[in-house]
Amino acid sequence: MKQTRAALRYATRRGAIAVMASGNERLDGANRPIEPAAFARFGLGVGVGAIDRRRQLADFSNPAGNRPLTFLSAPGVNVRSTVPNRRYEQNGWSGTSMSTPHISATIALMLSANPSLTTAQVLDILRATADSTGIQDYA
Repeated sequence: MKQTRAALRYATRRGAIAVMASGNERLDGANRPIEPAAFARFGLGVGVGAIDRRRQLADFSNPAGNRPLTFLSAPGVNVRSTVPNRRYEQNGWSGTSMSTPHISATIALMLSANPSLTTAQVLDILRATADSTGIQDYA
């Protein structure tokens, strides 16, 4: 992960914002994001967890842990997605990899509306406007 951290530093210095899935190992005892999402604690992007329809952290989703980092959550349980041969997965897919595109798209929309936003401004806006009302089990 040394090379990954270096790559994230390089990208961050050039204005890119890495959006990284926090992992799906909570049922195995994980209590924080996996790497590379854990590198968000160094200001190297955003870690993303999965929430369900009840706005609860999904039972599989690695939580933010007890170290400060930029960590957001987005829908990640039974998310419909495309599959080969121009079809949709009817039952949906679950995982933090399904949550991460929601945050990536939000950042892309923010930057398309205001391309002059800095990485720090984007992250500040995301933190300031995130709504944790009703979201439980972040420990």
